[in-house]
Amino acid sequence: MTEQKDQSFQHYLTARLNKFAELWQQELRDFSQQTEQQKRAAKKLKARLKEPEIVEQIQKYIFLLDGENQKHNLIGPATKKEIVTRHILDSLAPLIYTAQLQDLTDKIAIDIGTGAGLPGLLWSLFLPESRFYLLDSRKKRVIFLNKAVETLKLSSTFPLRERAEVLGQNKDWRAKFDYSLARAVAPLNVLLEYALPLLQVKGRALFFKGPAYQEELPAARAACDTLEAELEQVFTLKIPELKGERYLLSFVKRGSTPEKYPRRVGIPKKRPLTGRS
Repeated sequence: MTEQKDQSFQHYLTARLNKFAELWQQELRDFSQQTEQQKRAAKKLKARLKEPEIVEQIQKYIFLLDGENQKHNLIGPATKKEIVTRHILDSLAPLIYTAQLQDLTDKIAIDIGTGAGLPGLLWSLFLPESRFYLLDSRKKRVIFLNKAVETLKLSSTFPLRERAEVLGQNKDWRAKFDYSLARAVAPLNVLLEYALPLLQVKGRALFFKGPAYQEELPAARAACDTLEAELEQVFTLKIPELKGERYLLSFVKRGSTPEKYPRRVGIPKKRPLTGRS
């Protein structure tokens, strides 16, 4: 009976990913301004959606997450099918659009406030040549991430228990990364203070947001002025069967972050940058 349920869920997951691949194919047709290298990167990402190994890895992750979530409440209440739509597809949706910015293969990335590894762990499946650091300050989440990395045999994915404010002031980590990710973590101006000190100059901070992001933009632009960055692009994401608007915002680091940032633990959230900081 359990085996039948597993097979039924695998069919469901495969169908959702195939539908997602079709959507990505439609998006590829609109990428007329891309270079040939960017087009190849996008096509490679789309092809991986249909690889049996990827489907199997994602299913293993979902079953592991479902079991641990019932014990430790990692992502809130969710069935396995809800995990697919609300977390898996939502996390993967921006990947195809990142090819318009740069080829993300063979890069070093950090997922800030990764929680259960969403999106960073999933992105690592599609970009195995890159190194992903999954940053979270909560012990139970990092224990789960270590278990997931071991289960999926991810050799270039590294859970890291620390606060972003501490990491950003550590010379071994500061200005180390090509890009950062953050999904459902904090307002934009707070995220920028977490992310930009960790990025190399010309690195990108990629933030997942809902429609309320527009209300956060004035403070975010002020934070950019302070932190030597700018908003590069906003992508509207298309996610089958998911209600609500989703966006990916790309910020580019234009110069060295002033040494005083990030401020000590808790201050970016308690006194966020507004242009008067």
